[in-house]
Amino acid sequence: MKTDIPLKRLTALRGADLLPLLGLPAAALLQVESRELPASATRLDTVLRVRSPQGQNYLHILEWQGYPDRTVLWRLASYRAWFGQQEPGTAVVGTVVYLRPEADAGDTIAPTIDGQVVQPWGVGRIALWEQDAQAALASGSLGLVVLSPLMRDADVALVETAASLVLTQAPPTQQGDLLSILGCLLSR
Repeated sequence: MKTDIPLKRLTALRGADLLPLLGLPAAALLQVESRELPASATRLDTVLRVRSPQGQNYLHILEWQGYPDRTVLWRLASYRAWFGQQEPGTAVVGTVVYLRPEADAGDTIAPTIDGQVVQPWGVGRIALWEQDAQAALASGSLGLVVLSPLMRDADVALVETAASLVLTQAPPTQQGDLLSILGCLLSR
């Protein structure tokens, strides 16, 4: 599923709306970035610069994953390590948002030596199909509304409601992009 560009755009437009999905309802979004890693010319999905409720600034890497990729957790770990080296005084966390069950690689890198897991490393994991589509609509958060077709119990009526909410609540400058992203997610 080709969703990288639309989901990066959604995050750029409505990044603050996604904070509750990441378990950060009281945090403040300071900035949304898409950075290129110099050694590989790889562009990250999104880096959120966030302020915690107690005032600590930190980075939250958001990796959208719509297809099976056994390396996604290692990739996120390498991004976290790279940012940790670039900004050693800044906490760096990361979350993989899985769009479809077949893309789900879990939330833990678990190296196994002689049958024993050694030094596991966890990351945040969100499976959109486990999220409640009706709750996303009820939240009034347009970022979640646009993602709602990928959530549990989504149906045609819900998608129509999502489109209607975008048309009535989004700033005119965002409506076209948000409807386009919604359409892209429907073609999954």
